Amino acid sequence: DKDCIMVTQPVDKAKYPTKNKEVEEYGIRVRTQLPRFSEFYTVIMEFQGYGKDGKKAASGPYVSKTWSVGQFFDVDGFFAEDILMDEVEALYANFCEGKFGKPEDYDDGSHGILHLLGFEGLEKSLKDKKKAPSGKLKAN
Repeated sequence: DKDCIMVTQPVDKAKYPTKNKEVEEYGIRVRTQLPRFSEFYTVIMEFQGYGKDGKKAASGPYVSKTWSVGQFFDVDGFFAEDILMDEVEALYANFCEGKFGKPEDYDDGSHGILHLLGFEGLEKSLKDKKKAPSGKLKAN
């Protein structure tokens, strides 16, 4: 959970009505990912303590979005916080509406930059290559 930046309490339904009733039952965990030497920033929202039997939040519903950090800086290099806030608020709205990501696309933080860029097959083949024993070459 080293990528977790915030955990909330369950939402008070009287103050903040929502289509997603689980938001009223569980808190929300917000995680971020910005791999080293990468320009891509990911925000992931999921339920904190999801599951009655103490299952990890990884098995529950989530939303995530990845942006290039360049979207949030102007030509003079100043950070446009309002633009990032609008994007994160839209992501939160999707979470409250129950527009969740696919379970097979869930990223628990163990994937590298190739996964983030959509090269899952290449990432897997490189990992498999590292695990394979190196054999000696035969001379012909």
